[in-house]
Amino acid sequence: MNHTKVTFFICIITAMLTALSCSTRTTVRGETDPAFQLNLSAPIDRWDEAIPLGNGLTGGLVWGADSIINLSLDRGDLWDVRTHPGFTAPGFTYETVKKMALAGLTDSLNRQYARVSDFPTKLPGCRLVISLPEGVTVESFHLDMKRGLGSVDLGESSAESFFSAFRPVALVKIPGSLKDFQLMANPAVARLGNEPARIEKDEKGISLIQDAALGFRYAFCVRAGKFKNYTLLAIASATSEDTDNPLEMARNQAQQALNEGYNKLLKEH
Repeated sequence: MNHTKVTFFICIITAMLTALSCSTRTTVRGETDPAFQLNLSAPIDRWDEAIPLGNGLTGGLVWGADSIINLSLDRGDLWDVRTHPGFTAPGFTYETVKKMALAGLTDSLNRQYARVSDFPTKLPGCRLVISLPEGVTVESFHLDMKRGLGSVDLGESSAESFFSAFRPVALVKIPGSLKDFQLMANPAVARLGNEPARIEKDEKGISLIQDAALGFRYAFCVRAGKFKNYTLLAIASATSEDTDNPLEMARNQAQQALNEGYNKLLKEH
């Protein structure tokens, strides 16, 4: 679970930094400040070397190579909160620990109660995989920290993405058409004993629904819109702590962002 925890902390820290930086967009002269620009050449083959984006709750990591753009998605409130089994074992009390420790029986104490457990732990989100058309390849990645805006250089054009500072959504704007886009579940959730994530597709997009322990459920949804010169992907997520129907809530939020459009949400961002 170390991979999952590291992913979460990278996403959440960068989400906070990005949200804070959005309050000041340009220098005094109205020019882009180079001190707040991050430029990385393609390929980026690892999620932990990606361009970070976020809005305080949801985080994303932009990476990829060749004709693939990956956006690793996570939320700060996805947790498996089952109690560590060692804490509920019969006889595990403060008096027991104190008595055995004072008697020099720490080895016996550890054998009885210091059990390795996969939970409580952070639950991972998922990954959006965008396949570009034939002949279109990723050349480099860029982050404008003051604007909270990530971009991917595609040669003669570029893709852009941001996580709204005011809404629970993210947008990805890609020139032209897409070959395909998919949501990929993180296998770490299944290793915790949960059923594999459920993927649902329709003519407007794709959704991932994950059931976890203690009745916890979360959903990520991507809705797509084709415009004159570009394709727009709207991404939203929700949990059973937000609503009784996380999938419906995520779909509605993504569809509303898609309807209002990229320019409007970017301007308020």
